[in-house]
Amino acid sequence: MLPYYALVGIPLFYGLFKNINPIQQKKKGNGEVIAFFLIFFFLLVLRDFIVGTDLVGYIYHFKRTTYLSWNKIFNMEDIEIGYWVLMKIVSFISDDFRALLIVI
Repeated sequence: MLPYYALVGIPLFYGLFKNINPIQQKKKGNGEVIAFFLIFFFLLVLRDFIVGTDLVGYIYHFKRTTYLSWNKIFNMEDIEIGYWVLMKIVSFISDDFRALLIVI
């Protein structure tokens, strides 16, 4: 639970305490929003593969695309062609499923 508390707590404390410094009051920024989404991004990308019920199926398909040729991918029926093409491109960069999570 600690990462989720950090997801809310760090941007909250940043927003509360940035107004204490008079020099910082002149600058208008969105540091809280950036901090929130950076922490949220890392929580999503670095999660364990057993979190979520369908992630295991996606891992199977990702590993399968590394062995499929482009011809077989484009000749498949009843699939999301864009997703399979994205998986194939990412599989050239890395064979780790986390790379696909980062791209998505």
